[in-house]
Amino acid sequence: MIERYRSIILGASFYGCGLAATHPEALLIEPAILVGGDFALSYFPGTVSEETPLHPEAEAFRKELSVHGALRNGRLHLAALSPLLSDWCLQRKLNLLLNTEILVHDAHSVQIMNIHGLQTLEAEQIIDARPKYINGKYLGAVLSAADHPLPEGGFGDLELCSGALPGEAYARISLEGNCNWPEARRRLYSAWEIRPEKLASLQFGLCGNRFGSYQFANPLAALSAGLNKENT
Repeated sequence: MIERYRSIILGASFYGCGLAATHPEALLIEPAILVGGDFALSYFPGTVSEETPLHPEAEAFRKELSVHGALRNGRLHLAALSPLLSDWCLQRKLNLLLNTEILVHDAHSVQIMNIHGLQTLEAEQIIDARPKYINGKYLGAVLSAADHPLPEGGFGDLELCSGALPGEAYARISLEGNCNWPEARRRLYSAWEIRPEKLASLQFGLCGNRFGSYQFANPLAALSAGLNKENT
């Protein structure tokens, strides 16, 4: 028997989670084992301006990040993003299906694969909330440093931003939309090897395990866009 839903949202990104909160009884399908992977797994959280208007629920999430020390002076702590968004989703009783590959879909059906095998689901509407790479994409990395304040901005092919915690920093390199994974990693490591002397004290930690999108400047902007039902 084919399962049917009012709405199916593809991708538990920050944008997708915001959308799901506005669609009663929606099923939210995510290939990863966590929510918010668009930022949590791309390893570049961006910065948050206090002047940027947000949906009231996104503004409440901003305050929640601050209370937990995951947002300070507009800088975000990457490791806290997915756990706090998970709690946000649980509070709203969102219907989540994680660790599920999205194979093919059209306007009213989607074929998925998970531990239950191959399934086809149907819905009145299917919304693709996965990150888009229309304006290119990036590969990010986690850095660490003993120095304060940490450098931010552009340094050759690299862009850096600080995190909320002391010594926490992130870097990314811009890529064309068709750049493949091996080439992206090669470019990131090459740019790091020839980084300016100003960045010499920074230590390279982890390379992102998915491409990042320029669709939203930060997780709060993405969540707010979903809650406002913006068509991206």
